[in-house]
Amino acid sequence: KFILSETPESEITLLGFSLGGNITLKLAAELSIANLKLLKKAIAINPPVDLYSSVKLLSSPKNRVYERYFIKLLKEDMDHRCKLFSDLKKIEFPEEIHFQDIDRLYTVPQYGFKDNLDYYKKSSAKYLIPAIEIETNILFSEDDPIIKMQDFENFVMPKNVHLFRTKKGGHIGYVGMPGKSKGFHWIDNIVLDWILE
Repeated sequence: KFILSETPESEITLLGFSLGGNITLKLAAELSIANLKLLKKAIAINPPVDLYSSVKLLSSPKNRVYERYFIKLLKEDMDHRCKLFSDLKKIEFPEEIHFQDIDRLYTVPQYGFKDNLDYYKKSSAKYLIPAIEIETNILFSEDDPIIKMQDFENFVMPKNVHLFRTKKGGHIGYVGMPGKSKGFHWIDNIVLDWILE
């Protein structure tokens, strides 16, 4: 609302990558439900639209390296917040921990969810995507290690929500070949094309 009040002639496209893509889709749906016409378009790149499904995939042995890395970043972020806000209680996590443990020990009590499943359901975009009324593009790679292709197949998408699949790309690892269509910076060019459509 602030951006539109400052530049009323500007059209806003919301773009999110990974978890930000899930948030982008969820916001686009919630704005549609509230009949707030604030966005022209939404773009989500590799969004984990079913958080429970992605958390389980992250905890699998083949993805443990990703999970450990993300947990390290989360712990650093939580330590930083505790330094900024003295009313936040610092939580000491065990050394060997999974995402579901962090959600159980921190996210659920901190934000008032009943349990992990309540958090995952209320925070996953897949339950709201059918309500999106604006033009929306979702890019997903079939070899994404932390998102299942089936997460996008168990509901009907509106005609204005377009799912684009690639065979390769991993989790936001889209690159092209120099000299080929879209060049090395394939993802950058696709996103720009979608914004300018």
